[in-house]
Parts: sequence; structure tokens; C-alpha cells
Amino acid sequence: HEQSEQTRRGKQQRPPASRPGVQRVSGKEHEQSEQTRRGKQRRGSASSKQPVAAAATASAPSKQPAVSKQLAVSAAAAEASSRPGVQHVSGKEHERTEAARITKDPRMKHRGQKSAQDKIRAFNNKQDPSPVSVSDRLDDGGKSSIKKSSNGKFLAPVRDGGYIPPTNVMDNGYLSEKAKLFEMPPDEKQPENFMEQYTVVSRGSEDEEDGELFGNDVAKRFNDSFNLSQEFALHQGDEEKGGHAVSKGAAAHGNSKNGMPGVVVAAHGMAGAPAVEYGTTGGGFGGYGYDESFDDEGLAVAIAVDDSYYDGQSDYYHHAIEYNPDAKPSLLKNRRFRYYAIVVALFACLAGGAIGTVLLLVDSGSDTTETSPSAAPSDAPTTAAEGRYREQFISVVGSAVNEDGTAHDRAASWIMYEDRLRLTPIDDNLIQRYLLAYFYFATTSNEETAWKSCNRPKFNQESSCNHQKFLRNPADDTIFYEPEPATRWLSDTHECEWIGVQCGDGQIVIAVEIWGQDLTGPLPRELAYIEFLNSISLAYNDFTGTIPVEYAQMRHLINFEVHGNELSGTVPTDFWNALTLQTFNIAENDITGTLSTEIGRLTGLKGLHFSENQITGSLPSELGNLVYLSYMRADRNQLTGSIPTVLGKLGLLQELWLNENLLSGTIPTEVGVMDELIELRLDRNRIYGTIPEELWDNKVELTKLDLQDLLLSGTLSTKIGNLKNLESLRLRRNRLTGTVPTELAKIRSLRLAWLHLNEFTGSIPLQVCSRVGPGLLEFLNADCGPEGAPAQECACCHGCCDRQTELCQLTDFNPSS
Repeated sequence: HEQSEQTRRGKQQRPPASRPGVQRVSGKEHEQSEQTRRGKQRRGSASSKQPVAAAATASAPSKQPAVSKQLAVSAAAAEASSRPGVQHVSGKEHERTEAARITKDPRMKHRGQKSAQDKIRAFNNKQDPSPVSVSDRLDDGGKSSIKKSSNGKFLAPVRDGGYIPPTNVMDNGYLSEKAKLFEMPPDEKQPENFMEQYTVVSRGSEDEEDGELFGNDVAKRFNDSFNLSQEFALHQGDEEKGGHAVSKGAAAHGNSKNGMPGVVVAAHGMAGAPAVEYGTTGGGFGGYGYDESFDDEGLAVAIAVDDSYYDGQSDYYHHAIEYNPDAKPSLLKNRRFRYYAIVVALFACLAGGAIGTVLLLVDSGSDTTETSPSAAPSDAPTTAAEGRYREQFISVVGSAVNEDGTAHDRAASWIMYEDRLRLTPIDDNLIQRYLLAYFYFATTSNEETAWKSCNRPKFNQESSCNHQKFLRNPADDTIFYEPEPATRWLSDTHECEWIGVQCGDGQIVIAVEIWGQDLTGPLPRELAYIEFLNSISLAYNDFTGTIPVEYAQMRHLINFEVHGNELSGTVPTDFWNALTLQTFNIAENDITGTLSTEIGRLTGLKGLHFSENQITGSLPSELGNLVYLSYMRADRNQLTGSIPTVLGKLGLLQELWLNENLLSGTIPTEVGVMDELIELRLDRNRIYGTIPEELWDNKVELTKLDLQDLLLSGTLSTKIGNLKNLESLRLRRNRLTGTVPTELAKIRSLRLAWLHLNEFTGSIPLQVCSRVGPGLLEFLNADCGPEGAPAQECACCHGCCDRQTELCQLTDFNPSS
């Protein structure tokens, strides 16, 4: 044993004195110390309850004198005599004890069906060169994990609570094929070298006969349930490994097959073994399926260690923690403490909620009309949570979120601290709600100004409001407002309910339409970041600056209306690539530049409005590509050139407003093929020539024809009677000649006829006068002045004008008289 120990320690390359808890002694010295210790235990010392130091101090070097060895053994024996549950026995006494215990254990039955030598030969034929070591180490926490060796087998450490996990088990605790029991009938004679390998090293006996008897007894009754231990035993000539195998097999109590000891296995890998509490065991092996009547008489069982596993690894030795009977578990592990802590926490939460409710009721009962912002919710996000919010916002709008005083930062603070909807950083509508909040703060200069109606609720205000709806009288273009019930912006409702916000399926914002609410500042480019937004309609507000190019880059933009503001600059060229665009309205601003020829790319465009700007240049012929165009308003600009004849291709065009420009040339005859025309306004240009006859054909839908203040000549065609739905005819200040055709009276819908300041002759036909009156022709002007010398007689006109002075005055004509 001493030689084998020296060999093994030489492999570790570490002095034996450095191994904690190990003393190097001969077998006889160990037996003598054990006898001394057991004698003391019989005298009553075994009942001592002193703490057990499971990690002894390191022994002296291996070459110490025999006297020192005996002293060391005596000291170890004296110390061991105070350990509860340990009895000092000789090899023969231990043999008798084992025989008695096995007799009591109902599981220990003979199952031999095959000779041990046959099994040995079978295992030798495997020629498995990779024996597996078993680690029974205890780490500092009383726990350890199962390790796996190079050949794939599991090692068996001691787990928390004293349970010994099985070796060679799968993840669910069942035995693998290699963990089958090795059966060894007691009457079978073992080979000579086989018995030598089973000399128990842990017993420390140098008596060869005694060792063989003990090994034979152990081998017959325990037979090494582990495939792992059997592989140790099969290493011929290796007394050290054989001894460890027997020691390991002797310790392998547990469930068995046909009564023989088996691998320690229970549910999910937990073994039935002595339960350990504060370093002591209750004696006997428990666990599932164990007979409680069996008693192992308090004997402690060790598990063998194969030191070859640690060859080439860092020095590591098994150790345990000294048990202190005065030590107590951590306060956090105390069940009563945890219970009371939870109860106190619940009461604190309830108290906080009650106080918050009382404060809310007090606030809601107040009659104050202060305009201070509503109080922030009490459950504001932590710094970490705020970081997650801001990461979301920064990913959309950039670092301006972290700049104090910006609308980006103000909107972020509102979302995190003031919004009672309390969205989380992973809510689907977080970004669209944040961008709408930003829009509000940006268009009110962080609430330094206010919208005309439905601003965010102040202290004690409800979510509902009276929205001042913008309206415009088509008759005279006057603006007025009508109140309607609505929901405030930045209220605690879903953003889809806010006035001017429209949502599609799944409460996804698709439109923001706010007209005439005194919104200020530049157009917020951040609206373009609302992913599915397809309509931006912000007409008749007070926006300044240029049109953000980001709007032109929106993937779903269909409707863009910003008319009636104070925008300047040119139209971003990216708009001519916005192929989804159907309505483009930038009218009534101060936009400059020319109309790009790239506009022909917008083949899906239906409404093109750039009236009342500073657009120059000519109308591009590419307008003829807009075959779906229904409305074109280019009036009140500085357009030059002639009217493109390609406009005749726009068969769906209903409105063509080119009035008040610098256009010249004649009216193209192609205009006559626009059968869907409802309004044609060419007035106040430099257009000359005659009115094309085609204009009077198939214009059943035409309601307004404005050709005033031009340089037109020729006569007024009698085909004018074909315009059955015409309501307004303005031919003022031209050079038209001839008489006023009587067919004018056929137009039953006509309400206004301006024929003055031309060169018509004759009088106004009586048929026409018969149509004058309330609900009929309500406004009829002609050159019936000056009084006494009129250029044209009119008995039914409402206004008479002097061609020379171009002065007009109302008459006293009363159709009822």
C-alpha cells in the first residue's frame, strides 16, 4: 500500500504533506490506531457532539520515522474517537459486521447465474484502455456537479443533502447500458490476481491474508454495481486501482436487481442515500424502495477515487467543510423570515395604492382651472427602463431625444412619465404614439403656443373637447368654424381617438389631418417615420420653412396636402419619384422654382395643386402622361408659354385651373375632347383667338366656364345651349362681337352671366330676360350704360357697364315687378 501510495503521489508531483486531510501510515499502524480509537468510543467518547473537522491538517513528509508515524496515528485516532458514527474495527470484525448487515438487508440475495471468470474474461476481451475515475469531492457549498471523463462516462460526486448521484446514468436518471450489474456468485472461485486487486486500500491492512478475505467477501456480495468499478478491477497487476474498485463497490448501496446491490438510482438521477443535515447522518440508507428495518449500524461509507483521472490536471484534492453546531443558516433561507417579508411588502403596496387613490380623489374634486400639466404617474420607469425607451426613440429620430429642451426630449418624457396609458418599450404602438406626441410639442413650441382647439388635457381636464372644425364657403371662399365633439391630443385614450388622427386595421396610424388649428413651426419631418402613414393633410395652418424631403421618401404616401401655409423654397425633386402619390397639394404658399419634367413619372396622380405660389416657367408636355389626373389647379403663378395640346389626352380631367398666369397663345382645340370637364378657368392670361367650337360639344358636365379678361375675339356660338348644366358663364372684358344668342335661355341651370365689356351689339334677348329672377338667372351684366346712350339695350340686367370708362353700376331692376 505504501509503495502504491508513493507511486500515485509521484504522479501528482506534489508532496503528500500538501494534501489536506491525508496521513501516510502503514496498514498495521492504521489498524492499531483504529483499535485505540474504538476502545475509546466504547468508553463513551463516541457520544461526543464536538464539531467534526473533515479536513485534517496535512501530514508530514512520506519519509518520517516510525515513532513520528505512531504519534501521528495516535493523534489521528484520538481525534477520530470523538467523531460520532465512526467505530474502529479490524478487518475480521468489519467482515463479521458486513455479513450481519447483508443478512439483514432484504436486497442482498444471491443472483448468480454466470461464473465470475466468464464475466472477467468478457470484460478483458473488451480491452477498454480508458478506466474512469470517480470523484466524490465536496466543494465549499456542499454541492458538486457530475463530471464527464474523456471516454464519455460520468463521474459520481456527492450532491447537496448527502445524495450520491449514480455513475454512468443518463440525464433522466436511468442506467445506461454500461451500468448493468456485474454478478459474482459467492461460491465462485476468483483468479489469484483478481483477489489481489481487491485488497482494500482504505482499510490500510498490510496483512495479505486478511486483505484477501475482506476483498473476497466484498467482491462476492457487492460485485461492484458500477461498470466503472469493474473496469478498475480488470486492470491486472494494479493493486491500487483494484483496491479502489472494491472500496467503491462496497460503498455502492442502492436499488438492486434480484436482491444484489445495484447502482444508486432514483427519480431524475437522485439516489437513495443518507440525508445529511448540518454535517451528520441519521444512520442507515434511506431513499425510494428502501426497507427502513435495515440498519447499517452507523458505519460511514467512503467512495473510492481514481487518481489517474487527475493526471496532467491542476492539483486538486477532496476536502470537506468543518461542521459548526453553532452556525445557523442565512436569514434569507429562513421560511418564516421570507413569509413575514412578503406580508410586509404586500401591506406596503396596499397602503401606497390607498394613499394614491385618496390624492387622486382630492385632485379630481378640485375646481381649479390651472393650465399646469397633469401630474406624472407614480410608477415612473427606472433609469434602466428609461434607457430602453430612449433606445427605441433614438433608433427612429436620432440623438435629439437626449437633447434637453427639444420637442424630441419633451415627447419622450411625456411617454415615460406623464402618459397614463403607460406603454412599455416593447408595445407595438409605442413609436407611433411617441411621434404623434413629438408632433404636438413641435407644433406648439413645447406648449408655448396652443392649437385653436383640443390641446392636451391640463390639470383636471377631461379627454373630450369641442373641436373647432375648419370649413370654407365655396361660393365666396370665406372661412368659418363649426364646433364638434372630439378627443384631445395627448389624452389617456388610444392615439387613434385623437382628433385628426385616422387609423386602419390593428389601430395603425395611416393619416394625420388637421386643418386650420394654428399649428406653427416648420413641418415636422418626424411624421415621415410613422411607418404606415399614407396621408399628411395640414392645410391652413401657420407652418413655415421648406417641405421636408423625408415626406417624399415615404413608402406609402398617397395624399400630401399642406396648402394654406407659409412654406417656401422649392419642391424636393424626390417627390417626382413618389410613385404612390395620388394627391399633391402645395397651393397657397410661397413655393418657387419650376414644374419639373419628371412629373410625368407620377402616372397615378389624380390631383395636382400648386395654385397661388411663385412657380415660373412653362407647363411641361409630360403632363400628358398623367392619364388619371382629375384635378389640376395651377392658377395664380407666373407660368408662361402656351397651353400644351397634350392636355387633350387627360380624358378624366374635371378641373383645369390655369387662370391668373402669364400664359399666351390660343385655346387648344384638344380641350374640346375633355368630356369630363366640370370647371375650366383660363381667365386673366394673355390668351387670344376665338373660342373653339369643340368647346361647346359634349360638355354636359361643365358647370363653370371662366374666359374673362383675355383677348378673345369672334362671336359667341349658338351651341352654347348644349351646356345644360352650366351655372356660371364669365366672358367679361374680351373682344367678342355679334349678338347674344337666344340659346342662352335654354340653359336652365344658369345663375350668373357676365357679358359686359365686350363688343356685342343689339339688345339682350327677351328669352334670356324671361329666365332672370330668384332661383333662376340671378346675376346678368351687360354694356347697358351709360344711361341714355347705352351700347346695348338690356331691360333685365342687374348691372350696366360703360365700355369707355369700364365703370359699372347696379340697376333698380326688380324681377318681381
